Amino acid sequence: MALTYEQANAALQAAIAKAQEVGITLGISVVDAGGQLMAMARMTGANGATADVSAGKARVSAMYGVPSAAMAERLPANIVNAMITAHNGRLVYSLGGVPIKVGDEVIGGIGASSSAPDNDELCSKVGAGAVSA
Repeated sequence: MALTYEQANAALQAAIAKAQEVGITLGISVVDAGGQLMAMARMTGANGATADVSAGKARVSAMYGVPSAAMAERLPANIVNAMITAHNGRLVYSLGGVPIKVGDEVIGGIGASSSAPDNDELCSKVGAGAVSA
């Protein structure tokens, strides 16, 4: 199953709503299973770099099927740095990205950036939870 635009947008809107509820501004990106951008928003007040950082977290989660921070914990720092370099900085191994799954199938990833890492992760989890088959 492939991630649809409607699913990507549902994830994005749910993450935005959670960020607003918490009182934070984020950059939020949703990618398909191949790491290609499907939907993105940079909320008013979020730093410009959050677009790239959130997309990088989403890509890592989609590629590996686990939260982006889990990969940072599993891999030695030199491997993480090599992966970042090999992918021209398009991968971000830090808290705030989670896979989007339908059943056991990873169909994409969502990442958030700009707040405390726990808030980024929270909003991404809410976004991923909004996607249904």
